[in-house]
Amino acid sequence: MNSRSFNIYIHVNSFDNHNSRFQNVNSDTTRKNDWTNYCSSILQKYDKIFNQNFYSICLKVLYYLKQLKETNEELDKHLGCTYIYYWLYNERINNGYKYDCQILYDDLLKVYKDNVNEDPICYSYNAKISQDELEKFKDIYDMNKILNNLINENGKCSNINKCNCAKEGFDIYMRHKYTCESNINPDFCNALKNIRDRYNEQMKIEKCNEAQNEFLPIFETNNRTFSPSIPIFIILAMSIFLFNVYKFTPCESFIRRAIKRKRDIYNNSDEEHNLMQNYEMCNSVPRNKRYNVLYNSS
Repeated sequence: MNSRSFNIYIHVNSFDNHNSRFQNVNSDTTRKNDWTNYCSSILQKYDKIFNQNFYSICLKVLYYLKQLKETNEELDKHLGCTYIYYWLYNERINNGYKYDCQILYDDLLKVYKDNVNEDPICYSYNAKISQDELEKFKDIYDMNKILNNLINENGKCSNINKCNCAKEGFDIYMRHKYTCESNINPDFCNALKNIRDRYNEQMKIEKCNEAQNEFLPIFETNNRTFSPSIPIFIILAMSIFLFNVYKFTPCESFIRRAIKRKRDIYNNSDEEHNLMQNYEMCNSVPRNKRYNVLYNSS
């Protein structure tokens, strides 16, 4: 399944499910030493980045890849592969690690393919995710989490903190005003719209004091799409119009007369110029002869 064949942003709310499975994945204790050796093949590349945590990260990803391989649901596999990428991104953000998510992701997939299962997993999903997409995943994920906590009165969204929690969701949503009004990323904005509808329904119950931040506004789309066929059509229409004007109206004879008049003026000016040159040449002859006579007589 290609990553562009469906709206991945709408499915970000399933990341909680994948996170639970990822954190609770059952390790193969009978082969733990083997799996640790697999991770050792790229340890030198990442040891200084993760210090003592690299084995924990590597083993967790390998175990989860093995679990994903056993599922028959293609969408679940795709989302699981995407979640691993997103998890690596969050690990980098939350712990201050400095590494390229794409390179680490590809290295871990290769370790799995070379040592655990030759039938590759995640490669077919082309999970090359840009920084912008990762940030949008995080915003969608955070807004879903805030909304679910508001509904269930969990964590920091419980009791008196509900409105502060709602304000946090409002601020995340408003960060994407330009993106959605400009229609830059329709898939992402459709996912935001789904959250907005659920969020506003919940806010009818909450009745927060800050009315201006109570409901998420609709982002009106400015249709800025410009078809390249438009200028081609305009040029073609103008060409046909000018041809008809020239061919089937008195303009043709007028244009012909104007061109002929310009050409006659040009030819006449050339003739006058040539005559003037000939006249000057003729005048210069007797003068030159006179000078020569005077010179010789002296």
